Amino acid sequence: MWWINRNKTPFLKASKIEVISYPMRFKWHEKGGIIEKGELLLDSSHFIDRVILNAELTEKLYHFLFVEESDPEGYSWMCFLPRHLILFYDTKEKIIAFLEVCLSCATSAESEGFKYNIFFTDRIDKLADIFKEAGITYFGENEDLRQ
Repeated sequence: MWWINRNKTPFLKASKIEVISYPMRFKWHEKGGIIEKGELLLDSSHFIDRVILNAELTEKLYHFLFVEESDPEGYSWMCFLPRHLILFYDTKEKIIAFLEVCLSCATSAESEGFKYNIFFTDRIDKLADIFKEAGITYFGENEDLRQ
């Protein structure tokens, strides 16, 4: 089907996978990218949670991104107020891929060449559950959306 892509390179090369939560990024990091030359450009003082996925949760994330499929009639909103970032590191602690997610609208942005099964709002709660199980506690509750 058109929305399926099996490029699993970040999982094949990653020595660890980290999930970070933070308040809506566009309020405190408006300019430029978030990764450059394998380094994170975001100010970590804004991070609320930062966890490394264990083997079980890595498998769940893999399943979510590459095995499960969204309903082709599904939808996403276009708010894109990202609060969660998934980082894939190599053995030298360099970031080799990222996936930034807005759980509110099921929209995401990823590093160049990182392809995965598109997810719509019909599956976004599963990703939030993976984050919760990993120890992420922040999901934008009570956040002031005004600039």
